[in-house]
Amino acid sequence: MLVEVLVALLCVLVVAGWLAWRRRQQRTHLLLVGLCGAGKTALFGQLCQGRFLDTFTSLKENVGVVKASSVPEIPVVDIPGHERLRGHMLETFSNQARAVIFVVDSVTFNAAEVAQFAFDVLTQPGWQHVPLLFLCNKEDVTVLAQRPQYIQEQLEQALNTVRTTRRGTLEATDGTQFTRTLADENVPFRFAQLGSRVSFMGFSCLGRLQPGTGERKVNREPLLQWLAEQWGK
Repeated sequence: MLVEVLVALLCVLVVAGWLAWRRRQQRTHLLLVGLCGAGKTALFGQLCQGRFLDTFTSLKENVGVVKASSVPEIPVVDIPGHERLRGHMLETFSNQARAVIFVVDSVTFNAAEVAQFAFDVLTQPGWQHVPLLFLCNKEDVTVLAQRPQYIQEQLEQALNTVRTTRRGTLEATDGTQFTRTLADENVPFRFAQLGSRVSFMGFSCLGRLQPGTGERKVNREPLLQWLAEQWGK
């Protein structure tokens, strides 16, 4: 009897693992999200064209493909940061997201504002296992830019408050209901509670000035390595 139970349990685990793997293979897109002015479109230009683009506030998503020798051609969607648009856009592309980059302006960083949107991203239905990278942009402004570790700590505190005020059942655009919860609410929130799917990285879409030349160089390698890890699984 015990052997039969163990075999049945093993079968359930194998099937569940296969289904999770299958769903992940069906997800193909990289989503770029963040507040207005954080640098999403500038990042889009670096990833898809390898250069800095003049940016402007957009009411429509930008679509392209990551082009670099170290990663496959990854479809990218740059989602507008406007508060009235981003929620609908997240739902629209939710089932296509294989990984998400949340761009944070590390110079004008406001933990309370970022946490409101970050909560939506972290609790998006179906994204429990979708890798999320908080990309702390504008680190080239060395005097004013906050470090990723500081941003992480401040976001943890802000999210601890947001998850209390935002608790409740919501309705998606297709009429289905869901409850937004973020980790164990009986203990202070820490990103470590979400496992390894969330990480932080410093970055500069504009690039750092090179001594003696006056030119700027963007170091994409750590970011491309992160992408290679997500698409290599």
